[in-house]
Amino acid sequence: MPPKACDPNSNAERLKAQGNELHQKRQYREAYLKYTAAIGEDSTNAIYYANRAASALSLKEYLNAAADAKKATELDPKYAKAWSRLGQAYYGISAWSRSVDALETALECLPPQEHSTEAEKQMRIAFAESLTKSQKEVDTPVSPERMTYVMKDQKLPWEKAAALEKELLGSNKASSGLVILEAYREFKDGVETMKKLQKKAINGTMGYEGTTGALVSISNAVMRDPRVFHIDCSDWEQKYNDQVLFEVHYYKAWSRGGPQVVKEEALKRLAQEGWASLRPALSITVRAWLMCGMMYNSFGKHQAAVEYYTRAVEVLDWGQLMWRDVPAIDRGVIFEKTFIRGAKRMQLSAMHNCLVNKMQDLPFDTSDMVKLCHDIIADIVANPPPSGQITATTLASFWMYPQSEAFSILGWHYMQLGHAMVGAEDAQEAFSQSAEHYIKAAESSPPDDESVLIFYMAALEAHWYSPQGKSVKTMQAIINRMTLPLRDILRFWENSVSSKQRDATVQTAFEFGQRCRDRKLSDGDSARPKELEKLCKWGGNFVYV
Repeated sequence: MPPKACDPNSNAERLKAQGNELHQKRQYREAYLKYTAAIGEDSTNAIYYANRAASALSLKEYLNAAADAKKATELDPKYAKAWSRLGQAYYGISAWSRSVDALETALECLPPQEHSTEAEKQMRIAFAESLTKSQKEVDTPVSPERMTYVMKDQKLPWEKAAALEKELLGSNKASSGLVILEAYREFKDGVETMKKLQKKAINGTMGYEGTTGALVSISNAVMRDPRVFHIDCSDWEQKYNDQVLFEVHYYKAWSRGGPQVVKEEALKRLAQEGWASLRPALSITVRAWLMCGMMYNSFGKHQAAVEYYTRAVEVLDWGQLMWRDVPAIDRGVIFEKTFIRGAKRMQLSAMHNCLVNKMQDLPFDTSDMVKLCHDIIADIVANPPPSGQITATTLASFWMYPQSEAFSILGWHYMQLGHAMVGAEDAQEAFSQSAEHYIKAAESSPPDDESVLIFYMAALEAHWYSPQGKSVKTMQAIINRMTLPLRDILRFWENSVSSKQRDATVQTAFEFGQRCRDRKLSDGDSARPKELEKLCKWGGNFVYV
C-alpha cells in the first residue's frame, strides 16, 4: 500500500524530487545524496528512506540499502515498496531467509488483487518473482563440493604443527606451521568463550550471560590464516550468532546499517562518550562484518562476502584517515596498517572468487581487483616490517601472505589475458607476466606453505601455454623449486583441504620433468605435455612429451 500521508516539508520534498530525477537518469550516487539531504530536513518520512534504499540498491551497497529500507518499514509498517527493497537488500547479502520474510510482508501489504490498481498489480508480480528467487536459494542444499571431509585418524595442520613447535621456534624463521598453530590457539580461545555463553532469565526477561572477547579472538585467528576456520559442533553457527548479539549489545556496536550510518553516528558518539565507548563499538562492528564476509566466502557466497568486506574496508580507510593523529591506544588496533591490510587481503580473495566463478552483476570488475592487488603490494613496499619488533608469525600473516596473494591473483589475471589474446606477441607478454607473478607469489610465501607448490605449478602452466614457451632447463628449474620444500610442506599440509588438488598438480609437474629426461631432451629444447597438444592455440617448435 502507499505510505502514510504526512505534512510534507517543502524543502525536503524539493530535495526528494531532485533525487527522483537523478535516480531516473541513473545518477544513483547523486540521487543518494539528495535523499540524504531530504532526510536531514525530515527524518520521519518513510519515503525518503525507501528512495535512498533504492539508490543504494542500484549502487549495490546492500548494507546501506537494508538499513534504509528497515527504517522505512519502522516508520510505516504497511509500506510495501520499503519491504520489497528490504527483501532485495537481504538477497544481495545472501540473507535469503530474511529476504523471503521481507518479500512475503511486502506482498501482504498490497491490497487484494480485485482492489488493486494496475501499478499495484505490477508490483505484486515483481514482488512474487523476487520471492521465488529468494525461496529457491533457501531451498538449495549445500553443495558437496563446499563441504570438507577429514578422516578420523588424520591429524589437522595445527595438530601436526603443535608436535613440531619447539623445533620450529628454534629455527626463528617464518613457517606456515607456526602461523596456523597460533591462529588455531586464538580461534580455540574464542570458540571456547563463545560456547560458555548462556541464555537465561535475568530480571524477569531472557538475556545472555557470558564473557566478551570471543569475536576479537576468532576474527584475529581467521585474519592470521583463514584456513583455521572450522565448525566443530552442529549448533556452532547459532552459538556464534548469540555471541555476536551479546557483544554487540554489550558494547553498543552497530547491528544494522552500512558504513554511512556507522560513520555518521561514530562522530556523534565520540563527541558524547569518548574513545572508551567508541573504540570497542567500532571494533566489534568491523570484526562482525569481516566474519560475515569470511563465512559467506567459505560457503561459496562470494558476492555477499565482497559486500561485507568492502563495507568493513570503507570504515577502516575512513577511520584511519579521520583519526590519523590519534594514538593507537585510543582509536584501537583496527585502524593499524596491518589490520587494514589483513582486511583487504580477505576482500581481494572474495573478489577473485567472484571472477573465477564468473558471477554476474558484480559491483566491481577485473580492473578494480587488479588495482587492489597493486595497492596491497605498494602498501607493503612502503611499510616494511619493523626490524626486530614483530614475531615471525606476524611477519608471515600481515606481510608475506597478503603480498603472496596479491602476486598470485595478478598471475591469474595475466593468465586469463594470455588465453584471450589473438596476437602471439601480446599473448607471449601476458603469459610471461603470469609466470613472473606466480613465481613472485611463491617466493613471498613462507617456504613450507602448500601454496608454494600451487604457485610454481601455475608458473609452469603459463610457460606451457605461451607461444614461445620456455626451455627445458628453465622449466626443470621451476620443478626443482617444487621438489626442495616438499618434505617440509607435507609435515603440516599432507591432509589439508586442498591436498587432492595440490597432489595432482605436483604429480603433473613431476611427470612432465621425468618425460623430458626419458626423451633425453637438451636444456635448450622447448617442451609441452602431450595432453596440451590440442589445447594450445599457439604452435611452434615444441616437443610434446
